[in-house]
Amino acid sequence: MYFFRKLRLLLLLVGGLGFFLLPIQPVCAQVFEDAWGLLLFKGQTAQTNLDDIGLINYTDSHDPSKALDLAYPNTDELVYGVEIARRISRKLWWFYYLEPYVTELEAALSINYRESQTKVINEIGPSAIFRWKNFRWDRYVKTTIGFAEGVSYSSQIPDQEQTEGRFSKHFMNLLTLDITLAPPQLPEAELSFRIHHRSAGYGLYGVRNTSSNILGVGLRYRWGTAL
Repeated sequence: MYFFRKLRLLLLLVGGLGFFLLPIQPVCAQVFEDAWGLLLFKGQTAQTNLDDIGLINYTDSHDPSKALDLAYPNTDELVYGVEIARRISRKLWWFYYLEPYVTELEAALSINYRESQTKVINEIGPSAIFRWKNFRWDRYVKTTIGFAEGVSYSSQIPDQEQTEGRFSKHFMNLLTLDITLAPPQLPEAELSFRIHHRSAGYGLYGVRNTSSNILGVGLRYRWGTAL
């Protein structure tokens, strides 16, 4: 069972990377633009409820007594993550219907390393990012807002998703929100503030009322001829 679980994670990783490494295929050139982004971030777990997020104190010694404002100290996690994204072409026929509501759409793949007092978790999550740009204050600080919806696969169930007798699964809904800031002179280098939310998706994945949240900060670099 353990072998098949690891094999499934490996296949997801290879398939996800292959999705982004197909520029040699003509169909990929039609679907995507030459506009890439690479994000490196660090984060830590927050309160269970997304509408009542508060940071907790993570310690190198993993001392549960030093966790703040959390009834279940073992849910305290430190997270390192990487996300690669590529912009979907705005020339696709269906983007015409999105254009009035969103500036651009990206396909993304995130890989996270999550460490708690009890376990180490590897998480992978493909998603679609809806991004808003071109704000009035961009001449002072370039700003974007991104909202992503996708799927998360976790090698182990995060402790935060199992508190108070709740039940979770390896495959869960993924939702992220990030705000990026960049100097106008160097818009391709962005500072990212990020919320990473893994949840049951209101019963979509066969479980209810369970989630885990990560607050993080990172750096994103963008490149490509279509920027």
